[in-house]
Amino acid sequence: SKEAYETGIKVIEQTIADYRAKHGRYPDKLAFSLWSLETMRHHGALESQILHAMGVKPLWNRQGNISGTEIIPYKELGRPRVDVVVSATGLYRDAFPNVMLWMADAIDKVAKLKEEGNSIYDNAQALKTELLQAGKDESEADYLSSIRIFSNESGNYGTGLAAGSLASDTWEEDGKLADLYLRRMGYMFGNDE
Repeated sequence: SKEAYETGIKVIEQTIADYRAKHGRYPDKLAFSLWSLETMRHHGALESQILHAMGVKPLWNRQGNISGTEIIPYKELGRPRVDVVVSATGLYRDAFPNVMLWMADAIDKVAKLKEEGNSIYDNAQALKTELLQAGKDESEADYLSSIRIFSNESGNYGTGLAAGSLASDTWEEDGKLADLYLRRMGYMFGNDE
C-alpha cells in the first residue's frame, strides 16, 4: 500500500542514517527476510524498505495496485544506492510470486545502472567478472550477477536449521549448519519467471 511504502521509506532511511552515524560510511549491502504472514500484516512495508534502499519506487495503477517500479534518480535519492540480499520463506514464495518478480526486475534494472554510488552495479560487475572467469558465458554471467532473491526450491519449505541445531551431536563446527542453510535456501529467483 502507499501508506506502507511511506512507512518503509522512513524506516530504511533511519536504518541507513544510524549505520552511517555508527560506521562513518553508508552500508554496502543489507539483508532482508520476507515472511508471507508479516507482509499480509504490514502491507509491504518491508518490501518498500528493500526498494528504497536500492533507490527504486513502486508505480501504482488507478486501482492502487503496483504495476511496476521506477528508478529514483541519484540526485533525488540523495545518497548511494544500497545493495540487498533477500531471503524469502517458501510460503512467501508461493503467496507472492508477483512481488518477487517485480522486485527481481527492479534489482536487475539497478544492477545494470552504471553510476556513481551504486553498490548494486559495482557488486554485480565484480560477480560477473568472477562468473566469466569460472567459465560461464556472457549472458548467463550477466543474469546470475544480478540475482539477489533466494528461497527454497519450489514445493519445499523451511531451512532445516531447527532439526539440524537439535542434532548437535552430528556436527562440531557451525559450518555444517551454514551448508544446510545454503542447500535449503540457495535457490535463486530472478526476473525471468
